[in-house]
Amino acid sequence: MTVLVCPVACIVAAGCGGHRPVPLRHEQLVARADALCAAERGVALLRDLRRLRPPAADAALVQRWLHAQQEALSAGERLRRVSGGKRLTAEVELAAAQGVAQGYALRLGVRRCAAQFPP
Repeated sequence: MTVLVCPVACIVAAGCGGHRPVPLRHEQLVARADALCAAERGVALLRDLRRLRPPAADAALVQRWLHAQQEALSAGERLRRVSGGKRLTAEVELAAAQGVAQGYALRLGVRRCAAQFPP
């Protein structure tokens, strides 16, 4: 009976989440993020950027950057929905959100992502 317990326990342990993705090196993160930014936009881009596993040294900055990217997307959506006097406020919100996202991208070295936003 004990002979069967070990193989069964090993199979269960192996199938229950033993594999965790290895964080990328900084250079890999930058290369993959730039490739995504060259090919995608909007919600799809943000979804795929969130799937990247940054190195521990970049994790906090990446989280702030992705939050800023989300804010820029949200501001853009608000701008598309408003009209009249609220439009200027929405344009300012969009420009500010894009500037923050661009700043974080530049700090990480993700140039193509930073270039998404107009100067």
